[in-house]
Amino acid sequence: MHRKFAKRLLISVYSALLWVLLCAGPAWAEDSVAVITSPDRGEPALSRATLQAIYLMRVRQWPDGTPIRVYVLPESSEVHDRFAREKLGTYPYILRRAWDRLVFTGTGLAPEVVHSEEEMRQKVMSSKGAVGYLSAGPRSQLYSYVLAADDRKESEHAHP
Repeated sequence: MHRKFAKRLLISVYSALLWVLLCAGPAWAEDSVAVITSPDRGEPALSRATLQAIYLMRVRQWPDGTPIRVYVLPESSEVHDRFAREKLGTYPYILRRAWDRLVFTGTGLAPEVVHSEEEMRQKVMSSKGAVGYLSAGPRSQLYSYVLAADDRKESEHAHP
């Protein structure tokens, strides 16, 4: 009798947990990382292709000729991992390999690593031509320069 009750209880708990996870599913589909640019940038949105080109250091200037200052969080950061996967469609180690290749061949520089989201926010907001990313959420909505990477809007000037 005790086993039957325990089994029913376990099934009920798992069913409830599954229901909660299924209901929360649409929230997971939302972006958890927001791309930000410096206040001098008037770009309405950056496409995935444009972000890839910027973060792989293939595009080094904005369309108006302003140098792009790229900021990243450390590779060990969960936000960096989510940014690479959600916004760029790649893995952090792929970015690291591309940056190492640029540095070792002398053909470019790696992005500047900042150690916290607050430092990222300060650097991007105070550096002309800067781009970075933050965890999406209520705090990131306070900044008017939060951009969405939208594949439907392609920046014609950002391609090499």
